[in-house]
Amino acid sequence: MNIARELMLAILDDECLPNLYEGQDGEQLTRQHFASSVAIRRRELERHIRANDKVIISAERGIHFYIDLVSVWALGAVAVPYSPSDGKDHLETIRSISNASHLLDDRWELPNSCDEAFLHNEIREFTEKGEHDCCAILFTSGSTGKPKGVILSQHSLLGNAQSTLKITTLRNQRLFVNIPFHFTSCICHFLSACISGSTFIGIEKKLMFRDFTSLFAKTKASGFGGAPVQLRWLAECEPEHHEEIRARLKFAFSSGDHLPIDVGQRLCHLFPELELYTAYGLTELGGRFCILKASEQHLYPGSVGKPIGTMSVRIVSMEDQDREVPANIDGLILAKGDLISPGYLNNSDATQRAFRNGSLHTGDIGHLNEDGYLFVTGRANDVFKVNGRKVSAQIISDTLLELDVFTDVAVIGHEVPVFGTVPLAFCVLRNPDGFRKGIVLKYLRERLPNSHIPHQFIMLDKIPRTGSGKVQRDELRKLLNSTRVY
Repeated sequence: MNIARELMLAILDDECLPNLYEGQDGEQLTRQHFASSVAIRRRELERHIRANDKVIISAERGIHFYIDLVSVWALGAVAVPYSPSDGKDHLETIRSISNASHLLDDRWELPNSCDEAFLHNEIREFTEKGEHDCCAILFTSGSTGKPKGVILSQHSLLGNAQSTLKITTLRNQRLFVNIPFHFTSCICHFLSACISGSTFIGIEKKLMFRDFTSLFAKTKASGFGGAPVQLRWLAECEPEHHEEIRARLKFAFSSGDHLPIDVGQRLCHLFPELELYTAYGLTELGGRFCILKASEQHLYPGSVGKPIGTMSVRIVSMEDQDREVPANIDGLILAKGDLISPGYLNNSDATQRAFRNGSLHTGDIGHLNEDGYLFVTGRANDVFKVNGRKVSAQIISDTLLELDVFTDVAVIGHEVPVFGTVPLAFCVLRNPDGFRKGIVLKYLRERLPNSHIPHQFIMLDKIPRTGSGKVQRDELRKLLNSTRVY
């Protein structure tokens, strides 16, 4: 097997849309042009790279990142993606952990074309590897400590994309993705675009509300893949963009963080023809793990659906992880199946903690309902005790976002003098003068226990998030002494 061969054969399908890639700078590549670039780049790299070599591949180079990724796979080597924005220290960390022998971080002149006979000859020469052999080391963000290199096989990455496409309607779409290219979720979207005949409209630059909605409309995208906060922006887009987006938007895939129920309902109301999918995934599972189908959004609001492919899920007690809990009772989420990573590269301690008895201990909390649909209610470290009572940061965030006051919210537990651990709410105001603390507190007290009422509201211009939309809690704590507090 060779993952690059499978992708190239799909890319050269005559029935696919002409462009595989479109970028923010106007760069466009047809499917044939991308395949030609991979074939020629592979020829260049084979003089230096051998099968199973580990190769660090720099993002922030547009489509050159994905050309290098597929070319490295064609050689049977192991890709180690990274972003220069993470800094030299991060690069040295992943170089040390991975023991990578090469770094690809330059741009080069793309070829004009290659004839079909040359391309198919090149594809036949791609290096064969076992489907469960390692093809990528994807590093986690490291927001809670030292980055960990997740070992992923050809089957894990390709099987994840194939299983996703069996559930979704992603076919011949113009898929808009504003996620750093080296992130697992973005790689998943690119692979899905390759084998579904879709155009990947990839925007690496981090966009905020107005730029995001304006560019989305400008690209004439029919599909979206990204974070819930970006879907909220689409639901709240300016009047001048709404009709254009409404006329084209047919497919949306939410992942990376929790999609509030009100956002999903508003999207389905604003865009009646929209097929909305809600996903839950982890790098350790090759990307997606559970998906809630578009046809099930009204049946199980707030759910992330059921496991894809042959994957399975269990919920165990937080106190006794050998005991499964009944339906509708929160516990720790365990994942199992053939897409699971074997562990973290050169980190046996972390591997033993997370991968036990054939299951991945995700670190997330949730429950299954009577029909077997998964609901994720937060991270294990997002549940904290206030005066001896368990408090969920996710529940507080969701309730605050129901108000038409904030565009984004994040909640953490924080130790303060006298009171001990209390909830702190970090908020981005829709209107700078629109916050009335008394009104907000009254709304919360009618819906939440006293233990869930924020001790303080901290106003920010934006919530620090990773490229895939997850809240960076360590960064929030750094902002405590330099922000407006209510």
